[in-house]
Amino acid sequence: MSKDAELIDRAAVVLPDGFRPARTDKRIPVRRIYARFNPARDSVQPHLHALLGMSPDPEPQPDPVPAYEQPPATPVPDPADDGSDWYDIDGERIYRWVLQTEDSHFIASDAAGSELRDENGQRIYVDEDGRAIAAPELHVDNAASTAADYPTTSTPTRKKSLFSRTKALVSSDSDANSSSAQLFDGNGVPIEDFDIGKVGKQPTVGRHNRGRRALAIGVTALAACSAAGLITGVVLGRSSVPAEGAISAKEAAAYRLTTFPVNAAVGFAQQYLDVCLTHGDDESVKRREQLLQAMGTPGAAESCGWTSGGLQQEPSMIVWDGTVSPITEFPEGDAAYLGFTVSVSDGQYLSMSVPVWVRSSKVSNDMRIVGDIGVTAPMRLDNPPPAEPNLDEDPNLAAQTKDSLIRPFLAAWGASDSGQLNLVLADSAVARAKTGLGGMVTNPKIDQITVRSPRATSTPANQPVSYEDGNVAVAEVRVTWDVPSSESTQTTGYRVEIVRHSGKWLVVDVRAGLIDRGGAASSGSGLGSANDLVPGAASTRGNGE
Repeated sequence: MSKDAELIDRAAVVLPDGFRPARTDKRIPVRRIYARFNPARDSVQPHLHALLGMSPDPEPQPDPVPAYEQPPATPVPDPADDGSDWYDIDGERIYRWVLQTEDSHFIASDAAGSELRDENGQRIYVDEDGRAIAAPELHVDNAASTAADYPTTSTPTRKKSLFSRTKALVSSDSDANSSSAQLFDGNGVPIEDFDIGKVGKQPTVGRHNRGRRALAIGVTALAACSAAGLITGVVLGRSSVPAEGAISAKEAAAYRLTTFPVNAAVGFAQQYLDVCLTHGDDESVKRREQLLQAMGTPGAAESCGWTSGGLQQEPSMIVWDGTVSPITEFPEGDAAYLGFTVSVSDGQYLSMSVPVWVRSSKVSNDMRIVGDIGVTAPMRLDNPPPAEPNLDEDPNLAAQTKDSLIRPFLAAWGASDSGQLNLVLADSAVARAKTGLGGMVTNPKIDQITVRSPRATSTPANQPVSYEDGNVAVAEVRVTWDVPSSESTQTTGYRVEIVRHSGKWLVVDVRAGLIDRGGAASSGSGLGSANDLVPGAASTRGNGE
C-alpha cells in the first residue's frame, strides 16, 4: 500500500509553521536534512473538502519526487571547515551532515543529501550530533536498495519480556492507539510524544506524564515495602522476648534476672526485724506476739525465738546489705532470702537473713515471712594495699602555700566570709569553694599537708620544680576544726585544687574526703569483723575463706 493510501485511512492534523510543542525534556537539535517526505497536506486535502462540502481543487499530478524545495544544508559547527564530510575531535570522527530515515534512525550524508557508505558499502549510522554508532537491528525490505532510493526499514517483531510488559502498563496511550490523529510540523515531520490537553489547559508532554506515573508507582511500592518491613520487625522483635516464666530459675539466677519486688520486700522484712529484735516489758509482749504471728507463718519459731524475760533492747540500725538469694521451692509466687546488717543497743553488729514470700511481682502487697530469721557474723574486715598517687609530691610548694594560702582559705571558708574568700579565690573558682560552712566549724588547724602537681611529676628528682602561670596543683590537707555546738573538735580531710595566676597561687576548688595512702598493710590486724573493735565481743577472725 502506498504512503498516500495509508494516510487517507488516517486522520492527520497539520500544525502551522513555527509551532513548537511545550517540551522541556528534549533539547532543540540543529537543523538537519531529512530524507523522507510525508505529503499529508496534499493527499488528505481532497477528502477533507468532500467531508466539508467544499469544491476540491484540481488534483495534482503524482510526482515521485517530493514537490517541495529541499532546505539548504546546515553544517554541524566544527572548529575547522575544510569542505570534507567529517572532522575529528580527540580521534573521534564527527560527520557534518545526517539524514533521518523512516524508522527514525540517523545516517551520515554529504552536503547534497546523498547517503555516505563505509569501505564495505554499508550504511553509516550516527546519532543526532553526527557521531558514529553501531548499526541497529533492522529488517530491510529490499536488499538491493541504494542511497538514492531511500529504502524503507521496519523494526523486527520481538517477544515481549516481563520488563516490556511492565513498561507498557505505565507508558502513554499514544503508542498503542495507532488510529489516533498524527501531528506534523511545517516541514512534514511527524511530532511524536505529544498529548492533547483539556480545553483551557496547557499542553502536556507524554514523557513527563509517564515519568510522573513511574515515580508515583515507585514511591508507593517503597512505602509499602517499608511498612511491611516495619510490621515484620515489630512482630519478630516481640516474639524474641521471652514471656514471663519462659526461662528457668537457674537461668534467671545465672543472668541475674528476677521478677522479685525487692524494694517492697526489703521494707516488709525491715519492719519484721524491728519487731523481732525489740524486747520490751510485760505490757508490750502481747502486742509484739500478735504482730509477729500476723507477719509470719505458723511453722516459724514462736514469737521470733524470744518469749519474755531478760533485759529490754531494741535495734539501733537495720540496713539491707544488697543481697538477694532466690527461693525456687514455692509453686506460686516468688520468694527470696534478704540480707541485712543490724546493730543492737550494745554496739555489736550482726548480719541477718529473712525469708520473704510475695504472691505477685506486680503488686507490692500480699507478703509473708515464710521461716526463721538467721544470724551470722557481721561484715568482714580486710587489709587494703597502699594507694599509689597519680602525681608526685612537691615539698617546697606545700611549705610555701600552707600558711599563705591554705590556712587563710579554710578559715574564710569555714566562716563563709566572702570578703576574705575573694582574696584567695581565683576567678575560675567553682561554687563549692565560694559557699563555705556558715560558721559550724572554726579555728582550722592543719595537721598534715601534701601538695602534688603535674610539673613535679615531669621534673627529675634532683632538680627544683619551676612553675608558670596556668600551672595547677592539688593540696591534700588534714584539718582539725573546733565545733562550737558540741564544744569538741573534729578532724576532716580535704583536697584543695590551686592554680598559679599572675605569679601567685589561688584556690579553684575544694573537695571533701582524703584517703590514707599507707593503707592497712602495716597494721597487722589480719582478717576479722567489726565486732573485733567492741570490747568483750567474741572474736570472728577467720582464715580468709
